[in-house]
Amino acid sequence: VYLLLTFIVGLCYTPFCLSVLGESEYGIFSVAASAVSFLTILDLGFSQTMIRYVSKARALGDEDEENRLYGLFLVLYALIAVVALIAGMILLIFMEDIFGITGTGFTEYEAHRLRIIFAILLINLVGSFPLGEYTAILNAHEGFVVLKLVNIVTFFLTYGGMTIALFFGGDAVTLAVITTVVSLGVKMAQAVYVGKKYHIKFVIRGFDKGLVKEIYVFSFFIFLNIVIDQLYA
Repeated sequence: VYLLLTFIVGLCYTPFCLSVLGESEYGIFSVAASAVSFLTILDLGFSQTMIRYVSKARALGDEDEENRLYGLFLVLYALIAVVALIAGMILLIFMEDIFGITGTGFTEYEAHRLRIIFAILLINLVGSFPLGEYTAILNAHEGFVVLKLVNIVTFFLTYGGMTIALFFGGDAVTLAVITTVVSLGVKMAQAVYVGKKYHIKFVIRGFDKGLVKEIYVFSFFIFLNIVIDQLYA
């Protein structure tokens, strides 16, 4: 269902959005979204790594190890969020030099709006890293039906909200705000659900150094695949 909805958006919604916003506004939004999406590589493959090791701990019935893993990845995702914020701020400050905005036909007004949209979407990304741990937890607990439901709800709220906004004269900044509010709002709701259903405890002590090293090695190879996908996408 989700794949079908994504296909329909690509086929129908994108041309509609382009016609309402105009090439300039749509182009600004697309550039900002692409720039922010590049920072998703900072996940470093930890989400898939967490699913693997939490699933393994659950299979062994080791609840203490499971809670330590939750704590470990919470710390890692908090650090990643800080790094993403710093990297995003650097991109924001030096955006003209990094993306060559000066020589691409962007007016001063368009460049200003690009920074605003980028900043809004950056907030979404930074908040998504620690909240994304709950998605990995749900995966590890095989909550696939809930995950699909979350994706569908996010889809309808995002594109439904953006469609209404466009009909009432919304611009690219409005779309960025809707995207961020819906994304973080749904992720927070998911975090509350997961925390209560699975009684999640974050133990931030007693980490096994050997296991931590193993996790880093495993996630590194996943990270390489992510980088390759980004480069050749």
